[in-house]
Amino acid sequence: MSTLEDIQDAITPAWLTEVLKQRGWLPAGQVRDVMPQTPLPGRSLIIPLRIAYSVASTSAPERLILKVPKDAIEGSLREMEFYSTFARDELPLIRCLDVTFQPFTKQFFILLEDLSVTHRAHPPSFLPPTIAV
Repeated sequence: MSTLEDIQDAITPAWLTEVLKQRGWLPAGQVRDVMPQTPLPGRSLIIPLRIAYSVASTSAPERLILKVPKDAIEGSLREMEFYSTFARDELPLIRCLDVTFQPFTKQFFILLEDLSVTHRAHPPSFLPPTIAV
C-alpha cells in the first residue's frame, strides 16, 4: 500500500468484518460500509473511518482510526511492535484491532479505536508554542 487510494481500497467491509469478529467486537452481522474521512496531518497518515453495520451492535465501534506511517522509520517499527504486543491485551490503553505488516516493503498499518468523541485532542506537536516563555 503506497498511496492513499491503495490504502482506502484495502480497507473493505469484508476485511473489517473479519477483523472485528476475530477480536470479538462484532458478535452478529457484518460491516456494511467503511467510509474513510479526510486524513489528519502529521508524521503518519491518520485516516478516520466511519463504519456502518448490517445489524446494530453495542460492542462494534462506529468510528476507527487507521494509522499508516509515511516511512518505515525505526520509531514507527517500535510502535507497530508495541501495538501488536501490548495494546491487544486488556490494558488501560487505546485498543488496537489489527496490525498488518508487509515485510518486503516494510509498510504497515495500525487499526485503532477512535477516542476523539470522548477524549480531547492535543495540538499537533509540530505547531509552535502559543505563549512566549
